[in-house]
Amino acid sequence: MIPNITMLFGNIFNDPHITPLRLYTFGKSVLGCLKADNKNHQFDDIIDLLSTVLIEFGKDLGEIDTSIISGIGKRKSNDELLDSFKKTMSEEEPFIARILGMDSTEYLDLYPHQITEYSLVNKTRMPILTNRVSVAATENAAQLGVALTSKLKSYATDWEINREAQETQKGIVSEHKVDAKIDRKVVEVALTTTIRTVSKLFPTDEEKGSSYFDFSLLFGITKHKSIEIVGTIEKEEIKEIINQLFTDNTKITATNTGTNADIQIYLSASIDGTPTTFAITIKPGQSRIIKPSQLGDLKNPFLLIKNTSTINPSTYKIVIKGK
Repeated sequence: MIPNITMLFGNIFNDPHITPLRLYTFGKSVLGCLKADNKNHQFDDIIDLLSTVLIEFGKDLGEIDTSIISGIGKRKSNDELLDSFKKTMSEEEPFIARILGMDSTEYLDLYPHQITEYSLVNKTRMPILTNRVSVAATENAAQLGVALTSKLKSYATDWEINREAQETQKGIVSEHKVDAKIDRKVVEVALTTTIRTVSKLFPTDEEKGSSYFDFSLLFGITKHKSIEIVGTIEKEEIKEIINQLFTDNTKITATNTGTNADIQIYLSASIDGTPTTFAITIKPGQSRIIKPSQLGDLKNPFLLIKNTSTINPSTYKIVIKGK
């Protein structure tokens, strides 16, 4: 395969289909992911780079309204935002656990250290945690709903606006000048530099490296069909859900709608294959959002479920969404 030279050395963001707002949204998502995973400070330099260019780019787009400075007293203070964030993450946790599944990776993206981490949050940790929550809420917006998603995302935005407003106010007092608009190419170069830096930190690790970049944000959303399959499965029965090859562009939501039996879901090379070590167990009343690669080898075309009970039947709902 001949390498794509632009992908390797060029500016992949110099594309007329990538609007300025999409570029900004993508940059904010990348920044949030980097901040959330910067425990060893390995991303400090690129976080500083991206933060600087995105603040100015956001002002040009109207995403960050500097006129807020004159009305900052009308906004929640940092202390009020912090207290509200603590309360929201505590009160909404039961609902989030039920919707996403307490054992799911999506739930753990929001609560990797359970509620305690949020109850102990301070001003130093607020940028990290609010950005983590914003990114995770965006990723799971379909399950969380518009109202809760907007609320969770608002904390990162409001916290940053407060900080920027305070810093800009200081600048106005000392300098009394307006900065020139930032060139879009500066943002493109900063994002390209970020990709190269992450690639250098995780050479050949495609999964880790790509986890910081949601490239779907750069282009218009393509709606994919959703398949819903419901049924009954008898005790110890193995049942085929669908026969097709998957990629991780597909999202599988598996719900055990029964009351007295566990079910397992997995990929198999044959229509009657037994559960593998990749099989995920779903207890009665629980739901899991799953990437196909979590269920087994993506070369296996049969998506199967098994009722593990030796006594009781069960029921299920499987939703397959994506390519």
